Amino acid sequence: MGKYFIMDFYDEVKKGAGTFSIQRRDAQGNIDEYFFSVRHLGTGSLVYGGYVGYNGTSSLDGLDLVAVISANGKIYVLNMVFFRVYLENAPLPEEVSDISEFQESTCEYVSKELFPMWFEKLQPSPLSEKRKLDCNKEARKFLLHVSEIIPPKFEFHNSTQEMLECICELQPLHMLANKVFENQRGYFQILKAKYEEIQRLVKEDTCVSIEEYTLADATYSSGTKYVSVEYEWEGKRETAKIKSESILKNLAENSYFTCGDFSTMKEERQLILFLGIPYWSLKCDRISRIIAKGKIIYERQ
Repeated sequence: MGKYFIMDFYDEVKKGAGTFSIQRRDAQGNIDEYFFSVRHLGTGSLVYGGYVGYNGTSSLDGLDLVAVISANGKIYVLNMVFFRVYLENAPLPEEVSDISEFQESTCEYVSKELFPMWFEKLQPSPLSEKRKLDCNKEARKFLLHVSEIIPPKFEFHNSTQEMLECICELQPLHMLANKVFENQRGYFQILKAKYEEIQRLVKEDTCVSIEEYTLADATYSSGTKYVSVEYEWEGKRETAKIKSESILKNLAENSYFTCGDFSTMKEERQLILFLGIPYWSLKCDRISRIIAKGKIIYERQ
């Protein structure tokens, strides 16, 4: 009976027996006995396990899948708690790892290596007018410092059964992932069309006016959470503190400011009452001046 359960398990697996048992002693000196059965699958093996506790409790009526072994002897554990890894603070042998690590590595490989090749060969779908407008909005957000252009991603997640099939070489990973990709081909064709359209709009740089650029660059460069914004309406002028990020967002979306954009709700009410305008008129095109750190950083020409 070794110090760590997982080490004892590893040693027994390496012996190649079809069935084996391991005894473990708890902190009170009581002994539990664990039973294992190894069954071949493809080029690998599945390990099922159960136990009989010192107090008579048992899980032998139905053994659970606890590990899978690849052809090269790598052991992937499905349940670290079963092997008391955390309870014993046990180090893992080099050839043993949590199956979640296999899942993470395969998903990363599919996303970074396989998906770009498949995506490159896709023929983009024609875009509807609504989707073209959405692309225009995304291009404006990028040009006006609101958000980045995020390259398309393939969120591939394999189930436990699919992981077992890959580890035991019943199904190659690239075929499994490609099957999922092909089921979403139409979605990715639209995604590619939108991505290329956004890039085109950014390159042409015609969806943002010079005045919008000036306002956005000044606000973004201020480096402050709030700036003092002066509004003008029919000769009246009033100032309120507004979040810098809200100015950029509303400018990109041609939207109006709401109470959450101001430093206080009181400032919003005072601004609306003094100017005598409805709240939906509080847009960036009514900004006459922006002040940050006591300096005028923007003034409408």
